[in-house]
Amino acid sequence: MQIKQKEKVLQIYEKRLTIHWNQENNQNIARIYDYREVELCKPLHFKNSKEGYKSLLLWVKNISHTANKASCSLV
Repeated sequence: MQIKQKEKVLQIYEKRLTIHWNQENNQNIARIYDYREVELCKPLHFKNSKEGYKSLLLWVKNISHTANKASCSLV
């Protein structure tokens, strides 16, 4: 296992959420997973604009609050 991969694995713990983000055309799709890679909710589709990114931040805050998690990481 490479050093960077080991560092990433060591950062995973129970109170962390991981956000997977795909960008296709002018549409972005975000998904939130817990430390076991279980998807916590339906994906968020948002536009590549200021309002779209605001909706992403609000969505992440709401999910992390309801899931009682301490931090999020973007993948």
